[in-house]
Amino acid sequence: MLGSQFLLIRWFAKISLVPQQVLVPIVLMLCAVGAFALNNNVFDIWVLFVFGIIGYLLAKAKVPLTPLILGVVLGNNLENQIFRALELDPSWLTFFTRPLSALFFLFALASIIVSIKQNRKINRSKI
Repeated sequence: MLGSQFLLIRWFAKISLVPQQVLVPIVLMLCAVGAFALNNNVFDIWVLFVFGIIGYLLAKAKVPLTPLILGVVLGNNLENQIFRALELDPSWLTFFTRPLSALFFLFALASIIVSIKQNRKINRSKI
């Protein structure tokens, strides 16, 4: 696979020269075909377009995509693991008894505090 990528890299790079008015409909058509081919269900195509519109509206509202992607990718696994941990010991203090988990909690807390301070600093400089 790596060999074919090296051999075809020039043609892959030429895709960026295709005008956006031509490339976007082709990509949308291929996405719709892929969504339909997964379950042979037209409902999947409608779901694709609805979430495409939601994504467009979120981009227009300047909502960052990184937290949304992390939530979708890691959310189910995180929920299962927290449920499993709470089945073993129902106390929430379980997450703070180990040094590593407490360290991660402190890193998350520090990240939130730094982010709030940076936002306040930016807002002060705008005024």
